[in-house]
Amino acid sequence: MIVLVVLFKIFCSYWLHPIHISLCEIRFNPSSKQLEITHKIFIDDLENALEHHYQLRTYLATAKEHPDSEKLIERYLRQRFECTANNKPVQWKYLGREYELDAIWIYLEAEQESPLQSIEVRNSVLLELFDDQINFIQVDSSGERKNLRLGRHQEKGWLYF
Repeated sequence: MIVLVVLFKIFCSYWLHPIHISLCEIRFNPSSKQLEITHKIFIDDLENALEHHYQLRTYLATAKEHPDSEKLIERYLRQRFECTANNKPVQWKYLGREYELDAIWIYLEAEQESPLQSIEVRNSVLLELFDDQINFIQVDSSGERKNLRLGRHQEKGWLYF
């Protein structure tokens, strides 16, 4: 994850970024028996997606932020992100979000009884807006880390542990 975060920061600037990427980390926590899911997305890109889908300006991370922003973000992710772990659909719940410079961190979690043996991830976040959008997925289960790179021509991928 550190390498992906560094890459994310390298390509950031406050008003403009040259490429369109998002990061998603999925981690199995054996002590809580949870999948901890974190998305990192550029704020301006997410705002554009929300406006595109819901015809509403959200003004994320500003004093004018729309009061329904949190609900819209969750709704958008429910339409664009899903996974199946060990051949069972993951029923994630939205925990919240926080802002970091020009990015938003979105936190989800789901019950997961056993370590991952397989995971299927569909992440079509921002693919409707940008031809060059890349959604990096990093999955960590029992200390083993694997990665996916999803985009316009492949919005779904599988990993086996």
